[in-house]
Amino acid sequence: MANYLRVNMRETIMMFLAKGWSARRMARELGVNRRTVAKYAMREQAKRATVTAGSETDGAELSMGSKRATVTAGSPSGGSLCSAYHE
Repeated sequence: MANYLRVNMRETIMMFLAKGWSARRMARELGVNRRTVAKYAMREQAKRATVTAGSETDGAELSMGSKRATVTAGSPSGGSLCSAYHE
């Protein structure tokens, strides 16, 4: 599979990313194209930012810039918040 980097190369990119290295510097050090480095770095950052449906979020605070938002999943009673409006 020539179109994918090996696991050790991906892990090295993630290590350098955590250290704050630029994509150009990583590419130069590893001998790969800087766009390839950027692609794998973006994939990793997207994985970390993804919140899956059904995850525990009751009372969790998410940072949204300088503001904070409290996220609650459903009502405390477990019923739908719209049940009062159903016929």
